[in-house]
Amino acid sequence: LGWGVQGALFGQIVGGLLSLLPGYYLIRLSFGLRFNLLSFRQMLAFSVPLVPSSLGVVLATYFDRIALKELMSLSDVGVYAVAQKISLVITLIMIGFRSALTPLIYVNYKLDTTPSDLAKVFNLFCFSAMTMLLMISIFANEVVNIMSAAAFEDAAKVIPLLSFSVLLANMYIFAPGLDIYKRTGLISLINVAAAIISVSLNYILIPYFGIIGAALSSLTAFGLSFMVYMIFSQKLYPVPHNWILVLRLTSITVLVIYFVNVLHYVWQVHLITKALIFIGTLFLLMHIVGFSSYKSLRNFLKF
Repeated sequence: LGWGVQGALFGQIVGGLLSLLPGYYLIRLSFGLRFNLLSFRQMLAFSVPLVPSSLGVVLATYFDRIALKELMSLSDVGVYAVAQKISLVITLIMIGFRSALTPLIYVNYKLDTTPSDLAKVFNLFCFSAMTMLLMISIFANEVVNIMSAAAFEDAAKVIPLLSFSVLLANMYIFAPGLDIYKRTGLISLINVAAAIISVSLNYILIPYFGIIGAALSSLTAFGLSFMVYMIFSQKLYPVPHNWILVLRLTSITVLVIYFVNVLHYVWQVHLITKALIFIGTLFLLMHIVGFSSYKSLRNFLKF
């Protein structure tokens, strides 16, 4: 209709309202004009601490761009934004795992087999996450050249850090103990502390390292947050994770990414060489996890 941006927003509003109609019809029997004070108190006790928790997550996620704008320049914010958008591709891997974990944990968490099943899923996740992290990081320069202008080529330098940061920010789903036992107050403290750490490190590191300092701030904040999540979760709901395997996968991935990036900026490594390094590292990761053949991977997915 030639309404411009307003037309796009109007379309979203109309689409949302229309989708509410069949949705309400399907769940019409789930609602009524009744009020239960006990349920109300229980829901508030669970959800109120999640309000500052959500604010902490938002602050830890987006403050780096605010700090870059204040301490550096808008061009640095633009370069950083390009890197962050490309890094968000790694969140695609979380969709399948989140869908699998929800019924596994919250329906079957009382079963004796659930912790070991969760550990198996975590192993598969680590392998998949390191594979995608490796692919995005090794070919970061090529992806940036395809998706943006030459002015944003420095975005490739922070894509590995931001991709790892995005992973850590979403890995709390593998630490379900706090949610199972409704420790939302502790969840809030962890996320608020992560926000404080992120804000502090941005002001400390950005003046010295620029956009790399901003990426390191996010990586550190979300890394510490996940570590604390996991420590408390393991106390409440122990899961037999193989941390040595996780450490080996992560260490090899980080070392290969660092090696390839150094080679790229020193000798301009050819695309074919990067592809061979990626394939070789992928087979190494498969060997470490135990996916030495397609058959073993298929059998694992059937657990």
